[in-house]
Amino acid sequence: QCEPCEDCYKQTTPIFDPSKSKTYKTLPCSSNTCESLRNTACSSDNVCEYSIDYGDGSHSDGDLSVETLTLGSTDGSSVHFPKTVIGCGHNNGGTFQEEGSGIVGLGGGPVSLISQLSSSIGGKFSYCLAPLFSQSNSSSKLNFGDEAVVSGRGTVSTPIVPKNGLGFYFLTLEAFSVGDNRIEFGSSSFESSGGEGNIIIDSGTTLTILPEDDYLNLESAVADAIELERVEDPSKFLRLCYRTTSSDELNVPVITAH
Repeated sequence: QCEPCEDCYKQTTPIFDPSKSKTYKTLPCSSNTCESLRNTACSSDNVCEYSIDYGDGSHSDGDLSVETLTLGSTDGSSVHFPKTVIGCGHNNGGTFQEEGSGIVGLGGGPVSLISQLSSSIGGKFSYCLAPLFSQSNSSSKLNFGDEAVVSGRGTVSTPIVPKNGLGFYFLTLEAFSVGDNRIEFGSSSFESSGGEGNIIIDSGTTLTILPEDDYLNLESAVADAIELERVEDPSKFLRLCYRTTSSDELNVPVITAH
């Protein structure tokens, strides 16, 4: 979020004021970066203006700019990345938390942070997201470069399927298991490509969204495994809701994605 704010959500930390920065600069409409982005417009003083909407209804509008980004490193010193492209948002809203000052883009697109830092980090990044509502106050970790390699006992991995130019991270989903009951994932639209890269993984989407046939197979397997009274979701959004009392044993099956 950036001053001057036309319409900003409440933020607990100070809002960034570009007028107080010597390294901040807006980008002109003729810049390659401006032309490489979708949904840009040109202001009367030739500043590239971006507008972005997210799947959950959040949005940000403002000036496309460059600024020096400073990150901490494993040896205790700071690393500076001058002329990092940022969106200086004057109009932001949606599902933002007060503690956050905006969104960091980690996709495969041309101006994501990963693409911009790529030569410095060897294209490698990883994160461990602590549970959102946990009481332990554990913090999430985000690593770039060699420290980003996740290894050790109990670590499992699945390959990312490269699909150039789309910016998403594709994986190959083979099946779900509900307890010991395995349900194959059979989306016909991907059969021609051998099923490779049939889903995307996205930390900004809180729900797992499936094609209808696959969803109904999974829903009926979960419903068969839970022996409680089904009720309607008060928000009329989710389908598997149950009535419980404090004495009910809530036996929910483990659902595994293969």
